[in-house]
Amino acid sequence: MSVYSTTTSDYDTASKSLFDANADKEMFYFGIIYFILSMFNAPFLLVIISTLHLKNCQTPNMTFKMMNIVNFCLLGQGLGHFLTSPAVIFPNLLKTFDTVVRVSRLFWKPFHLNLQIIGATMNTLWICDLPVVTLLAVSRILIFSNMIHSHKFNGVIKFLLGLVLSWIFILFLYGIIFRNMEMYPPGWGYDFTVPFSHIFDTLEICLSFPCLIISFLSYISIAYLIFMAKNLRSSVQSRKNEIAILFQSAFTTSYISGMIFVWHPALFTMFTFIDMEDKTNQAILNCVWIIHCYVNPCMLLIFNKSIRGDCFRFLKTRNIDRNPSRTVMMSIVSIN
Repeated sequence: MSVYSTTTSDYDTASKSLFDANADKEMFYFGIIYFILSMFNAPFLLVIISTLHLKNCQTPNMTFKMMNIVNFCLLGQGLGHFLTSPAVIFPNLLKTFDTVVRVSRLFWKPFHLNLQIIGATMNTLWICDLPVVTLLAVSRILIFSNMIHSHKFNGVIKFLLGLVLSWIFILFLYGIIFRNMEMYPPGWGYDFTVPFSHIFDTLEICLSFPCLIISFLSYISIAYLIFMAKNLRSSVQSRKNEIAILFQSAFTTSYISGMIFVWHPALFTMFTFIDMEDKTNQAILNCVWIIHCYVNPCMLLIFNKSIRGDCFRFLKTRNIDRNPSRTVMMSIVSIN
């Protein structure tokens, strides 16, 4: 995305109210849409995270823990959108503070850094959930094949997860130290004037697509194993699980792949017909990013009756009252 800039002078910007509505009515309405879309993310995901935590307390299962890592990543992204959406509705919030930072960096610099920390955190969590989902998919194949046990972390899976989280921590430190993410209303983007931003942008793409491909292939393999397994109650149930897994993995993989394709038109020339310099297209893509924070948990509730029932019980009693069976645990699909 292009770097956001303002031609408003320091004096003119400072003389306006912070809460003057965006003169661009289209962006004003998009800001309201951002706010409404993101405001339900935290309570929605907290219910699912709490439910999975309670299920893990009842029956320890590493897949529940990894699913909650993914949900935490989605929660952080959603909160970032919620906290920054007012800057699209009231652009002087961003313009004025940027101006004051230039005039008096000593006093206002901490606030400006907070905005950049939000951007760095959102970007880091976006990158984090893809490799964790891949590990989750691979671990499910190993569990279903009885190569590892689900009640505790396998050493190899734990080591790989540690590598992923270490890399993500490095990305986070880089983001908050070099401030490589900036809000360019109506959305966020890399500031390519910052050292190494192009490299990290390319690394993000190089990491994303192998993870998506491995995840998709893993869930196809799981569907095949479910279909071929002889210890399920009926072939009808196995086909239901297979269809659910294939549909969810295909939908979510296609959704994220489409986002990445459109987000990087310079690398994927077949999408150059979408002008990402146009603010309307940027705003639409940012809405797609916010909706992305709902896709995985919604698919989880739609296709998993056990999780759905436990979430409803949690809302009523703040507790759940039954242990999941092995078949139920293996039918849970969580791909970002």
